[in-house]
Amino acid sequence: LAAVKMVLDLCNQNYWCIGSDVNEPDWPQYLAWAQKYVNLVNQVAPYKIAYLEPFRGSPSLIGDLKKITGNFIASFHDYCPTKITFQWVLQYPDKAYVYSDKFRKEHEKCLTPVVKFQKETGRQIDVGEFAAVRWSGHPKTCNAQYWVHDSIAFYKKHNWSWIYLSYRGNNPW
Repeated sequence: LAAVKMVLDLCNQNYWCIGSDVNEPDWPQYLAWAQKYVNLVNQVAPYKIAYLEPFRGSPSLIGDLKKITGNFIASFHDYCPTKITFQWVLQYPDKAYVYSDKFRKEHEKCLTPVVKFQKETGRQIDVGEFAAVRWSGHPKTCNAQYWVHDSIAFYKKHNWSWIYLSYRGNNPW
């Protein structure tokens, strides 16, 4: 938290810092730390915004953030379904899955906990990362294009902000 305070103090002296993100947290005491973090941001830089993600950015675990009070934006990562978004990168090296209504429905089901969280808490939602490997579906269909289009349409429908992941110079993205 001392490092966070130092960054916030720098943010107060400059206008370039508009937010602070805890990306893919995964330690056992995270929720207790997150509450201290939000309290610190709200105290030291009340006009700045804290972003919080659930364990490893998982949309299925965003409900855990209900335990946190104070001003923050809830964020998560969207790579569902991985058979489309990570095709040939991780566990699906030998098969080209074709994006279809089946995968669209699977994607929407994956995001149901986030929709529920937003309705129950009224919190602003930010999709902190989403992407699909550029060759997904090759040679039959352009999965990445269809999936990204459908994802953005879903985010707009729910008034979520989003950030497309693009590792500079990284071949898959």
